Amino acid sequence: MEMAAEQGLTVDRAQFDALMREQKDRARADAKAKKGGAASLEAYRELREAGEVPFLGYTDLDVSTVVRGIVADGVSVDRATDGTTVDIVLRETPFYAESGGQDSDRGVIVGDGFNLNVIDVQRVVPGLVVHRVEVLGELGLGADARATVDAVARHGSQQAHTATHIVHAALRELVGPTATQAGSYNKPGYMRFDFSSTHGLSDQLRAEIEGRANEAIGANYAVTAREMPLEDAKALGAMAMFGEKYPPIVRMVELAGPWSRELCGGTHVGTTAEIGMLNLLSESSIGSGVRRVEALVAGDAFARFAAERALVNTLTDSLRVQPDQLVGRVERLISQLKDAEKQIARLNAEKLLAGSAQLVEQAVDVGGVRYLGVATPGVGAASFAPSCSTCASGSAPALPWWHSSAGSTSRPRLWPPTRPPAASACVPVS
Repeated sequence: MEMAAEQGLTVDRAQFDALMREQKDRARADAKAKKGGAASLEAYRELREAGEVPFLGYTDLDVSTVVRGIVADGVSVDRATDGTTVDIVLRETPFYAESGGQDSDRGVIVGDGFNLNVIDVQRVVPGLVVHRVEVLGELGLGADARATVDAVARHGSQQAHTATHIVHAALRELVGPTATQAGSYNKPGYMRFDFSSTHGLSDQLRAEIEGRANEAIGANYAVTAREMPLEDAKALGAMAMFGEKYPPIVRMVELAGPWSRELCGGTHVGTTAEIGMLNLLSESSIGSGVRRVEALVAGDAFARFAAERALVNTLTDSLRVQPDQLVGRVERLISQLKDAEKQIARLNAEKLLAGSAQLVEQAVDVGGVRYLGVATPGVGAASFAPSCSTCASGSAPALPWWHSSAGSTSRPRLWPPTRPPAASACVPVS
């Protein structure tokens, strides 16, 4: 749009947005089909025409159902044999399909003569929940089945998803209302959140955001979800992803009243205290005007805090200081180390200088140039210059070329710099 404006052109913004949404829908469908291993969507479209798959997982994690579709390599089939990996469609499902940044559920689907391990769940086409399964036994079309979600993994996803909403609200409160969502991903123990911003977060601001998020977690806010007309949700200030296409009736997830209201179809904990804690890991740029924060939640956050505490305890024991004195002690050690390295380099240079007169006698003639190669570990080019002056004995300039132990070289320079080159060279090699 900006490029068009620079060229004096106008763009139909409404039509542009509509076409962009259509392209995003096609891209998502294609990506989901490829993730499921499907070369074509035709089999899935035919199953969708037979009816939508109701999602019962907001309230039920264990559901009696029927297998109404089996797809292998993009083709509808009547059976799936032991050891194969196929896609199946159920009459209804408790499994959450990956969407809205939330990872898909895991679990099992069992029936007479078969046990299916659910490894992925996608909405390959709108309204059709497709389960990617590993088959143990033999599965037939129309078989009765019991679908059971891994409750522990689901709760972990709920903790991470609600934490994502909390971080979003904390960013808008502390960074400003322009810190709007640009993407997210959450799974048990981990969340990341992308937001609009032209500047990075300072260490202090990161600490404040982490503190505000944990404050909201500890406040034990109720997390509620309700369906309402889209316009009513917008009137209440519910946050929506820019460019997303929403149905007339939407689901709004709310915590702490107006502090956090978002349009969201994901699953969440009942109260924020169920999250336990949040540990903000990092903040970085992922593109022009977009920043990303990553965090651990619940048990993973505790494990990270515990590991950091163990590291501090180890350092304080080794350095024999209190935790609040640790930074100062480490800074002093680094300063002392740098001073010691400088002193060692100075002593090495002085040692080399003291023996430079004897070194001159070891020079050999190479093509009419007096050459002397000397190994000088720990001596920098600047420290070596006085020795080159002595090697030249005041009668002819030397051309020093310094080879450091790290493999880099300094720029060659004449010594003394006011005299023209002559047949004398002093070349240290370390």
